[in-house]
Amino acid sequence: MASAQAERHLRRIQQVFRFLPDVPDIFFEWESIVTTSGVTDTLVYDARLVAVMRVYGLNHVLTFNTTDFQTFIGIHVIDPAPV
Repeated sequence: MASAQAERHLRRIQQVFRFLPDVPDIFFEWESIVTTSGVTDTLVYDARLVAVMRVYGLNHVLTFNTTDFQTFIGIHVIDPAPV
């Protein structure tokens, strides 16, 4: 993808989605999830997304990676394939 095309895509993404700031509470929520749930390996990245969701009061995630997110309590996983 050419640089100009990538920039157009980025601008469109910025118009469509709301971006949430990375605040310190996210780290502490992530730390709590990792230590209490026994999360390891690449699931720590999913746990960080869950931490962001919890800090901002979000409870639905749209992902093709449905099985990994089902391990987190209170998160409703939506597979985009049928949507």
